[in-house]
Amino acid sequence: RYHYDGDLQVEEEYAGVEPGSIYLDPDIFPDPYFRHYLWTEVDSDPDGWLSESDVARVITFDLSNKKIKWLDGIEYFPNLMLLYCQNNQLTSLDLSKNTELIQVFCYDNQLTSLDVSGNTKLEMLICNNNQLTSLHVSSKNKVLKNVQCQVNRLDEKAMEALVSNLPTWGNASGELHVKKLTDEKEQNVITPTQVHTANQKGWTVYARLTSGENGEYNGDGYIEPIDNDDTSIDLSDLADKESLENVVVDNVYYNLTNGSYNAEDNCLVISQATDMTAIISRSEERRVGKECRS
Repeated sequence: RYHYDGDLQVEEEYAGVEPGSIYLDPDIFPDPYFRHYLWTEVDSDPDGWLSESDVARVITFDLSNKKIKWLDGIEYFPNLMLLYCQNNQLTSLDLSKNTELIQVFCYDNQLTSLDVSGNTKLEMLICNNNQLTSLHVSSKNKVLKNVQCQVNRLDEKAMEALVSNLPTWGNASGELHVKKLTDEKEQNVITPTQVHTANQKGWTVYARLTSGENGEYNGDGYIEPIDNDDTSIDLSDLADKESLENVVVDNVYYNLTNGSYNAEDNCLVISQATDMTAIISRSEERRVGKECRS
C-alpha cells in the first residue's frame, strides 16, 4: 500500500486500515491541491487514508483560492452541505452525488456547463464569472431561491431552459441575477418574455452595475433601483450602454426615448419629466431642464 506524505508517495506495508477507508490516491483525487486539502484538513491521523468517520464529518468544503483545477473525488462526500470553491481554475464540476448540498459558491472559475438538477436541497447557487453556456436546474430543485449567474455565456436558448425550469415561488421570493451591465465579458442573453416568465413564477430578475448596486431588470435595458428612497441616481456606470431606455426614480417610471443620455457628461436629460427632483453625475447634481455641463 501507499502512504500519502505531502508531495511524496512512499511505498510501505500499512496495517490496521479501517474498512471502508479511502486512500488519497491521485487516481481518485487527481488535483494535488485538493488532495493536499484533504490530507491536512480532513484526514484526522493524517495517514493518507480517509476513514469512514473522516468522510462522514465533512459538511463544509472551503476550497476557495487554492489553484484547484479538478474536484474529482468530491462524490465520496455524500454529507457535504456547503461548497465554497470560488476563485479557482475549475473547468468542470460534477455534483450529482452530493445530494445534501444547500449552498454552492463556484464563481470566478472557468466552468462551461453546470448541472444541479439532481441537488434537490440546494437553496443558493452562485456561479457568476464563468464561461457557462448551459446551466441546468429542474422541477426537483423545489427549495432553490437564489441563482446568480451573471457574466457567463448563456444565450437565449440556454436562458429559456433555465427560466422555464425554475421552481415556482409566491410573493417574489426567488432572486435571479443574470446581468452585470458594464462588464465586457458579459454575454448572457435574457429577453423581456423570459423575464416575464420568471416574474410569473415568483422570481425577481436583477442586473448589477460595476458599483455593486443591483436593480430589477426587464430584459430590455430597463433597470429599477432596489432602493427608491434616493432622490438622485448615478448613471455614470452606464456610459457605454446606448440601448438603455428606461429608468425609475422616486417610484416614477421614465422612458428615455423621450429624452437623451449624454455619456460624455454622465448627464441624463428627460424632456417630459418635470417632476423629477434631480439627476446626479459623479461630481455634481443637475436639475431637469438645466443644460448638461462638463
